[in-house]
Amino acid sequence: MSSTQESDSWFGSSRWKTALYIGLPLLGVGVVGVLLWRRHYVKDTTSEPRTEQPADKDVTTPAPELSPSEKAQKSKLKGNELFKAKNFKEAIECYSQAISICPEENKPELAVYYQNRAAAHEQLKNYDDVISDCKQALQYNKRYTKAYLRRAKAYEKLDQKQNCLQDLTAVSMIEGLQNSSWMVQMDEILKQIGTEKAAEHFKNRGVGMLPSNFLIKAYLESFSEDVLFTLDESDNVETEPYLQAVREALDDKFDNIIALCTKEIDKPGKCV
Repeated sequence: MSSTQESDSWFGSSRWKTALYIGLPLLGVGVVGVLLWRRHYVKDTTSEPRTEQPADKDVTTPAPELSPSEKAQKSKLKGNELFKAKNFKEAIECYSQAISICPEENKPELAVYYQNRAAAHEQLKNYDDVISDCKQALQYNKRYTKAYLRRAKAYEKLDQKQNCLQDLTAVSMIEGLQNSSWMVQMDEILKQIGTEKAAEHFKNRGVGMLPSNFLIKAYLESFSEDVLFTLDESDNVETEPYLQAVREALDDKFDNIIALCTKEIDKPGKCV
């Protein structure tokens, strides 16, 4: 059978009617489903409120809370700026604030804050405050040479040379005697102390006070061959003040020698 005959036999049969009865309803269901889906989708999209994107604007993020150590450091830096600007009183306030905020366990930082405040006090010639702050700085850092040197300068200004010498000695020991400038300054302070002590010693000795008997004897023994320090049996010692002075010297009794020699000089008829 040819293909034309097969096609005619198919249309001539009742099978195409059956296909139409089944296919058309299914097609209709599909079309209706698509329409309903599109309608529902459009409704959902139009019913949802439209969220507008916020316009770009500057939003300031709050700064994180600083720790006490950070606050203290910030106050110190502000104090440094004021110090450079020669606003020493304001700098002292900032360093004091840093000291009050800084935790006690931060010893190196506290030493710096006290030393910086001492530097500001030094500019204002508050030398007692300089000494006090440097002392506190050294409580937190016992090898803080800056604090020793600044306190030494304050001691020198207050004419406390012994304390000044002690601090300069401490600096030299910490630096291993490497800095010759401190050695020179120590030597200068030591000379000043020696001069003052010598002047005080001779002042307190009084007028006419002799050296020790030991020194006098050692001096006179250098003239042991001098005939002036010899006595003969014929010498009338009891009537001659000078001979009495010689006898006193030979007996290592020196307290009356000046008086006896003066008496001898003052005798009538002596050539002066």
